[in-house]
Amino acid sequence: LLHAFGDLGTQGHGFFGKKGAEALELLKDLNLSRSSFPVEDLQVLAQLPALTHLDLSYCELSTIAELAGSQSISHLNLNNNTIRNLEP
Repeated sequence: LLHAFGDLGTQGHGFFGKKGAEALELLKDLNLSRSSFPVEDLQVLAQLPALTHLDLSYCELSTIAELAGSQSISHLNLNNNTIRNLEP
């Protein structure tokens, strides 16, 4: 069912984990602002083939190294995080 969505937001409600991400191959826009999740879950997002817009504002992130493998993300909102280094 979720594979039909073009965008999805979970502001403040956390992330859905690896199993849920398998059903999101067509997801283009994801808003996770103000969410709390393990930084390792960013690897899952990096593997979503259609994801072009990702909002991670206010997620208390200090690194985004796990997103380094993304081939599709072209718009990334990282406002109000504590990221100091953008290198993988």
